[in-house]
Amino acid sequence: MFVQSLLPLLSVVLLLSSGASAACTNPRVRKNWHKLTLEEKEDWTRSIACLSQKPGNPNIIPQVRPFNVPPPSPNASAYDDHVYLHMDLYPAVSFKRLLAFLSVHFNGQFLFWHRWYTFQLEEEMRNKCGYKGSMPFWKWDDDAKDVEGSEIFTDVDPITGIGGWGNPDNDWTVEEGALGAKSGFSLNYPIKHSLRRNFSNQPWIPFEGIPFWPDPHAKANETFTPEKIEALIDGFRGDFTGFQAEFEGWDKSHFAVHSVIGGDATGQCPAGSPDWCQQATHWSSNEPMFFLHHSMVDRIFWKWQNKYPENKEAFGGGTLPVMQYFNNEYMVRFATGLSPPMTRRSAMPTLNIYKTRTIQELFHIENDYLCYTYED
Repeated sequence: MFVQSLLPLLSVVLLLSSGASAACTNPRVRKNWHKLTLEEKEDWTRSIACLSQKPGNPNIIPQVRPFNVPPPSPNASAYDDHVYLHMDLYPAVSFKRLLAFLSVHFNGQFLFWHRWYTFQLEEEMRNKCGYKGSMPFWKWDDDAKDVEGSEIFTDVDPITGIGGWGNPDNDWTVEEGALGAKSGFSLNYPIKHSLRRNFSNQPWIPFEGIPFWPDPHAKANETFTPEKIEALIDGFRGDFTGFQAEFEGWDKSHFAVHSVIGGDATGQCPAGSPDWCQQATHWSSNEPMFFLHHSMVDRIFWKWQNKYPENKEAFGGGTLPVMQYFNNEYMVRFATGLSPPMTRRSAMPTLNIYKTRTIQELFHIENDYLCYTYED
């Protein structure tokens, strides 16, 4: 009788230790973009476009406001607000010093904050635009051999296609597709412009001469092959900071995917930008594919968390980002931030747009708050 009375409690303990939640009984399933039906693709592109037509939040409060980020625009849409959140929390840097200390990159909250950020856009799509699906992921390791020719970029259908590469004679503007210039989709940061893409498989050549960059002539697609991603997931057993450093580093897969896409995905300043506009990935989430990309980043993180028991609760990293351009050893040593350390109680900065969440609430995707999973 005593043993039987403990069974319900034991079930709860096992459920919590697995990262799941008793309240999350029917998680939404995130699918590979290439496997979506036309109806599912249309639902996604329609909802992104819809958010760009919804009014922004007038109560947005910048928390950092780096020197190269404009004040919130009175013309901003709900989609622009989401972009501004990423802009404000990206560390402002010069080649000599770090100019901002509140960041969601190169510290212990990078993976969790972007997990939340991608999820929150999905919630906005659902609540404001009637989105029915879950955030898809772009499985870019499958496309690593030929990113430029991937179906995701060659599909320029005006309803279901994300659009092709940009026109080099028109500031690399994406003209076709459901989110191209012809559709009316536009962005307000850093100035009003249409979506831009500029493919390059050697995007880091302009960084030649910066001491911390290992090989400016490297081919970006070689960082996110299936073999590289499998090794990432299988490696760093119980070593959260090692895993993140290998994933987030400037010449690693996360940034390489941004760099291959170019244009807005790498924060290239639109033609006609003011002098303060500095290329950086501040406004990389202007590119709607940012969220398909970061859904894939989150999927890899989820797979790593579940690969070995010692990965499940592994965590570490500091609060202050290290971006010291003249000391590669320093960058590598403190790739996930300096003290004070991040904790599970650390709150995600939200600029007064959304409810604040903690790392603990974002630690596992199959909990009662996030309640989603991946199809594989």
